[in-house]
Amino acid sequence: MSSQDDDGQQGLVLWLVFGLVALVIALVVGVGVYQRGKMAAKPKTAVAVAAQNAADVASVKI
Repeated sequence: MSSQDDDGQQGLVLWLVFGLVALVIALVVGVGVYQRGKMAAKPKTAVAVAAQNAADVASVKI
């Protein structure tokens, strides 16, 4: 038989487990968003460098 105190502890453990799962999910989503943002930022700089190089090639240097 379980007492009310045991049920209270079980509820506490259940909330702790749910909280831990939510924290892990938030961490995984956050890292994924961070990595995606980091990867998206790199091509923009490469495009800017390519545009600058194209402008240098098109200009006439004497």
